[in-house]
Amino acid sequence: MSEAILNKARELGLELSNSKEFQNVREAEMRMMQNPEAQSILQEFYSLQHALQSMQAQGLPLSESQQIEFADCQKRMFNNPYINNFFQAQEKFETILDQVNKIISDFIGIGGGCGSEDECHPGHDCGCGCS
Repeated sequence: MSEAILNKARELGLELSNSKEFQNVREAEMRMMQNPEAQSILQEFYSLQHALQSMQAQGLPLSESQQIEFADCQKRMFNNPYINNFFQAQEKFETILDQVNKIISDFIGIGGGCGSEDECHPGHDCGCGCS
């Protein structure tokens, strides 16, 4: 693999790690991890999730009470401000990652075209007709 490509990937990684959105994820994660209520809810959620996935993997049906218990735990998780802030920050950062991936995919021709002549790159055979 070209060293120049790897260097650009490192530069991009550094820029992403220095972004406001990534810093917001780290700060929200730290606050969430320091909150005992959030930790308790997350621990319960992961425990329930693991148990229910194990049952499903064995082909066992989930009871209505198990489904209700899991839904209740999810509701408490999303209603907890620390967990909710973390999820929102993470979602905003993932949006940036998706945009970066789309730009790269479009540019190298695996993303379904560039979308418009304004975004097309010279010599890029994306099929949009702009050449």
